[in-house]
Parts: sequence; structure tokens; C-alpha cells
Amino acid sequence: MAGNNDQGKPGSKDGPVGNTGQWIRSQSHRYEDGSICIRIEDKLYHLHRSLLLKCSEAMAAVFTIPDGKASEDPNREGTELYPLWLEGITQAEFDDFLNGFLYRVEYQPIPEADKERVFTNLLKLSDKWIVDAGRTYAIKNLEDIVLPPSRRLELAGQFNISHWVLPAVKSILDHKLTDLTRQDRECLGIEVFAIIVRAKEYMDVALKSTANVAPTMTADPSWECTDHKSCIKVWKRLWRDEIGWKLLHPKFPMRLDEILWAAQKFDDPGLSKKCLDDVCRDIQNNVSFFDERIVPAAADAIMQYHYVERGEVGRSGYAQSVESWSVRKKSFRIGSIGCCRQSVPNIGAMIRTFTNDRHDAAAPDMPPLLTAANDRTLMITVPDNAGLKNARGQWFQKRAGWFQKRVGWLSQNERGGFKNARW
Repeated sequence: MAGNNDQGKPGSKDGPVGNTGQWIRSQSHRYEDGSICIRIEDKLYHLHRSLLLKCSEAMAAVFTIPDGKASEDPNREGTELYPLWLEGITQAEFDDFLNGFLYRVEYQPIPEADKERVFTNLLKLSDKWIVDAGRTYAIKNLEDIVLPPSRRLELAGQFNISHWVLPAVKSILDHKLTDLTRQDRECLGIEVFAIIVRAKEYMDVALKSTANVAPTMTADPSWECTDHKSCIKVWKRLWRDEIGWKLLHPKFPMRLDEILWAAQKFDDPGLSKKCLDDVCRDIQNNVSFFDERIVPAAADAIMQYHYVERGEVGRSGYAQSVESWSVRKKSFRIGSIGCCRQSVPNIGAMIRTFTNDRHDAAAPDMPPLLTAANDRTLMITVPDNAGLKNARGQWFQKRAGWFQKRVGWLSQNERGGFKNARW
């Protein structure tokens, strides 16, 4: 039978609640030589104070015996008559903390079916009490368990496990979003799921651009190529017939890392070996576009969201690496992506637009997720509190201005009317 939870808090004005038999004793963790009695909900645990003190400074501050006459007071907290009450913890969580770490027995392995629950509870309490050894042990064992990427991403956000985020995000983005179950979506949460959806949209757009437009041959014609125009024409045809449609296959699409392998197998008399080698070299240097830009940007946006949710002002571990990628002066010319490659770093800012209100209120001095590329970028950064519709409108406006200059369109004011305008 549970006791009165409104009383018995350590340091409460009413003092500790005495044990009159209203609580039950733990059968698995009642040690005769235990030096402290702890109450979790309606259960009493007789444990060794020395083990608790060694866990962390935070636990030492809670379980340290007072000095002087207070240590001889029979009414002090920590005895069976006046057990120390730890609130906000369930019996199942505390049992898993004791069985999985503090009183772990090597020859009694944890059943496979219980490992996720045990080590998740161990991670929760170790994070709460700053038990570094318990946290490390829990993370190590959770890494050995096969967890859905959505669940791993949820734990990474709750307990700041930054090195779990990128692999989990990549695993989710490598599959169709329709494969996510209801439980997966609940683990992610609506805001993290929104980041995933937006990143997936960028990947789809970039993939379609890559599939429909062959990479440009950037190398200058050499003496080995007798007809460079013919090489370009044949290259575009082979790309469309052998790679483009496979990238967009509805059931079994070609992976990006297979593009180079497929291109190297091209064998056509109209395409010189020198031109093929040059364009394959460009593909080899730039085929990791999605992994190096979009996926880390999405991972960083997710970590930023969890930082703000926990009330922490800081940047995730991926911020520095993503910024280093964003400023890299590396030529990228796979299809039409080449014309907007410098806009890709802005994806992080675009992904996080939905968290701007929360971001600005909780951490107004936090640096931006990703810096803008430069004034020449075609896909501009979405301003704070602006919707995706407005962002697309601005993108099309700037794109239209670029297109007008490109094709030689002259406005009505410049030539006196549409009659004299030319395309």
C-alpha cells in the first residue's frame, strides 16, 4: 500500500515520514549489512551506502551521512524507520539500475527480451544522477541491440547521444517514409518528423535533377578525342538510357554509390576513353553529395531542436563538420545540381524554419545552424517565421531573374513593349 506522496520529501518542512508498516520491503535488494534505506514509491530498499557514494558526486551529495550529532539522530533520513524517499522514479527503473549496473552479477546475464528496457532505464537514471560509468555501460549495451532508427533517434535526443543521430537519420532517409510505422512516427515526434520529411524532399529533388541531366564534361578536349561534341552527345544518351531511369526506378532504384560503377562500364565507339575517364573522375569526387550535405544538415537540425527542448544553449557535434563542408570550394557538376551546389549549405537553415519561434525564445543568442553561402546562391535562406510557401516564392523570383538574363529576355520598359522582346 502506497504512502502519502505529499510528505516525506527530503528537507520538507514536515520532516521525513515515519515507517509504520505502510510500505513493503524489496525481496531482491534487502541486504542485512545495508547502511541506508531508500523508499521508491511504496517499496523499501536496504542498500550499501558506500556503493552509492562511489557512483557520482551528485549521488554522494544525496546519500552522505551528516556529520556531528546529526549522524546519531535516530530520526534522520536513511533508516528503516525514516527511509530516504526518492521521488520521480519508478520501482521498475530503480530495479533495472540496481540489477543492470550497481549490483550486476556477471554470471546472471540479462535476458534478450529485457535488455532494451533495462539499459534504457539505466541510461535514464545514470543521466539523471550523472553516473558516467553507468551511462557509458548503458550506451555500449544499447549499441549492441538492434533498435529501430526512430527509437535510437529518440534516445539520442533525450540523452544527448550525438554520435547516434547521423547513422539513424541516414538509415531513415535511405528508405521510403511510407515504411515508417505509427510507432516510428511517435518515437520521432511531429517536429523531428517534419525535419525528416523536408530533408527527404530535398533529396528527391536532387536525385531527380541528377537522373534527368547528365554530369557536364568539364575537362578540356584533348588530342585523344577527335570529336568532342560527339562525345558529349553520346555521353548524355548513355546517361539517360543506362543510369537516369534506374535512379528513378519505383521499386529498385539504383544507389548513388553505384553510379560510378555503371558509368565506368560504358562502351560506345562514339565516346572516347579520355572523356569517359575525366567525367568518371568528377563523379567519383562528388557522388557523396547527399551524405555530405543533406543528411548531416538534417542531423544537425534535429540535435539543435533537442538542445532547445532541454533548455540547453549550444550546438550539436555536427555543426562544425557541416560548416566545414558548406564552405569547401569543391567543384560539383552532377547534372543540374551543379548550378545550385552553393545553395546546398542553406538547407540547414531551411530545415529548421519550423523551430524558429522556439529557437529564438529559448536561445536568442544561439548562432545560426548554417551560414549562408554567398550572394550568388539561387536557393536563398528562408527568413525567420516565414513559411515554406513564401520561401518557394522567393526562390522562383530569383530563379526567374536569373533565367531572364540567361535567355536574353528584355523587359517592356527597355524595348518599348513585348513586340520587340526576344527569347
